[in-house]
Amino acid sequence: MKPWFDVPVFNWLGGQLTTIYVGQYIWSAQQNFPEARRLAQAELEALDVLDTLADDPALRLVLVLVQTAVWKTAGDRSARAKLLSLWKGIVEHYGGPGASVR
Repeated sequence: MKPWFDVPVFNWLGGQLTTIYVGQYIWSAQQNFPEARRLAQAELEALDVLDTLADDPALRLVLVLVQTAVWKTAGDRSARAKLLSLWKGIVEHYGGPGASVR
């Protein structure tokens, strides 16, 4: 088994654009695993642009983490409490001033 995996940053799934991007994983694979596919210059530049955009507070994106269906199927009360705790932690960490989970 390889110590890395190949996955596109952007992909179409069920007619919707999805993304999986953790720059740290990409850069780590490029630095530490010479047998991993080398990114082309254009790919490296695109990732730099993506990082720049992701760090721009003017382009802040608020993500809805869980749909109602997931909440309804969360199971017992303790499972819902764990989900709520997770959401609150994310909002408190990334949500900025005045952010809350209701």
